[in-house]
Amino acid sequence: MKTPFKESDIVESGFVRKLFKLPLNDEFEVRIENLLSIKQPDEINVTEINQIRSDCNMYSQAQFDTILCRLYLKALDAFLSDSILSSEERIYLNSLRVLFEIDAKQVDLLERTRLFELYCDRFEKIMKENSYTEENAEKLKKISAKLSLNKEVEHSFYSSCVDDYCKKLVMSSLEDERINASEYEILSQLKSFFGIEINYNPATEDEIDLARSLWNIENGKLGAIKVDYHFKSKEECYYQTDVGLTDFKQKPLHINFNGMNCRKNILNGVYWKMSYTALQDIEEDRFNKPVSGISFITNRRIIIKMGRANKSIFIKSVIDYAVFHNAVILHGEKDSYTVLLMNNTKHFAMVLALLLR
Repeated sequence: MKTPFKESDIVESGFVRKLFKLPLNDEFEVRIENLLSIKQPDEINVTEINQIRSDCNMYSQAQFDTILCRLYLKALDAFLSDSILSSEERIYLNSLRVLFEIDAKQVDLLERTRLFELYCDRFEKIMKENSYTEENAEKLKKISAKLSLNKEVEHSFYSSCVDDYCKKLVMSSLEDERINASEYEILSQLKSFFGIEINYNPATEDEIDLARSLWNIENGKLGAIKVDYHFKSKEECYYQTDVGLTDFKQKPLHINFNGMNCRKNILNGVYWKMSYTALQDIEEDRFNKPVSGISFITNRRIIIKMGRANKSIFIKSVIDYAVFHNAVILHGEKDSYTVLLMNNTKHFAMVLALLLR
């Protein structure tokens, strides 16, 4: 087995360091490398390592362990220069770990960063074109074999890469806040292609449902979405948004209109007054104070959830509606008017139009 280490010249340490027997870290590291450049790890005795340690005044266990771990990583990096870790190279590294008396768990931590970066790089290159073919599925399986990964590490790396890939794909699909039919089909087939469970957090799932729903709405289709509300039997929700609820009524007022008048003194303290007086009916629009809530549009109702109180408006009771840049006014039966304040009136109006047609 070709050694990953090369022999180097030992730099002579200063007089002061020798005089006071200070630790010679650099010299220790070079001497261990030189030893490994001419011998295999299983050919070296631990006493040889301890003798070099004593000669270089390596009293600190922490410094001693740090240098040995650095040498282990140096061998690993040399083997990974061709992006492949063969079974022979894996045996060499295991022999080196035993010689250096490095704990297996510590080695696992040391290797994970190096191997994970390489694994992710290969994963991204294979999935660069987002091609979900059997050929690419086989290529993904071969990555771990070329890096001599055990099953536990392979599963950990694979799951992390798949999770990261899926998140990036979802974020890319949600850039325009819409998910069309082809994008939704790709997201649906990820589980079968990668062969593992893919779970998004509830917030991401809600974003996907909303983006899918908005695309359907803009293309004249209504699709049910999942929301946190218990509906009646056979009732489906098509849209959800935050709203401010208010209403107004036209209240009739009576005002007096006084025209020209004439006043004449008849007796001391007694006057006769003549004038024209008329009553005129006018109406005044009065708005109630808005209440914040969440609005759901279903196949039967427009529901406004306000804390513990709910208000329902049946779709069939809506006579007409008016759309403004930040509000939708619903004209109901008995000349009642409901005002819904919202940021996005466009999609609300689209869903309402599809249900009323």
